[in-house]
Amino acid sequence: MIRYEKELIKLEFAVNCASEVRATGERVTWRSVIKKSSELEMKQRDSTRLVRHRTRRTVKQARRGEPSAAQR
Repeated sequence: MIRYEKELIKLEFAVNCASEVRATGERVTWRSVIKKSSELEMKQRDSTRLVRHRTRRTVKQARRGEPSAAQR
């Protein structure tokens, strides 16, 4: 999903070129494209990290017989 969004951003840049202005009035430059795609990457990393952390904690609690946050 994220990879697809990054490709769309690159395609948007190719179509609009560096000097064109988007409908929102935001200038499209290669730097803004890179920034946008790296923001998407960071979002993906954060969400994956949260899921991993949550799973690890739940597994530990299950081993000890403690109820997870959802069961409290």
